[in-house]
Amino acid sequence: MLRAQREKILQELTEELRKHNVVYLVDFQGLNVEEMTQLRRKFRENNVKFRVVKNTLVRLAHQRAERKVDDKILVGSTAVALTEDDPISPAKVIKEFLKEHEKPQVKAIEVGDEIYGPEKFEEFASMPGLEELRAKLVGSLNSPIYGIVFVLSGLLRGLVTQLDQLAKQKQG
Repeated sequence: MLRAQREKILQELTEELRKHNVVYLVDFQGLNVEEMTQLRRKFRENNVKFRVVKNTLVRLAHQRAERKVDDKILVGSTAVALTEDDPISPAKVIKEFLKEHEKPQVKAIEVGDEIYGPEKFEEFASMPGLEELRAKLVGSLNSPIYGIVFVLSGLLRGLVTQLDQLAKQKQG
């Protein structure tokens, strides 16, 4: 790889690290081209950027972006999954992918300034995603409104029943 190409990739990765507050460092070794394409597609569908980058470039980009990364993590093949929207969606994509494949394996998860090891992956993957949390919030906001509507409709039904009985009494 030419020096100019490396510098361009390094600049792009540094900007992505500054922009995205959630970074998954993943070991993808053992995936064939078709499996890698499937994984990339699933990440793309969930608004997650996925890049295969040399460990040296990952280390340098972290330094330039003023983020920490442990050199012990950057061993072997490394891919970077970045997102700014939902810190849980990459974990869900990887967990779903692992049902059919042995790889990828999570090396580390960076959320803001915190770095979590692979042991936290299951915890992240089991958390509700952003869309699920939004749905729960909307549901909890709507439940009091549904309660009020139910009570008011019951009162109106009672009033209509009373008026109907009065009308029958006056007719009879």
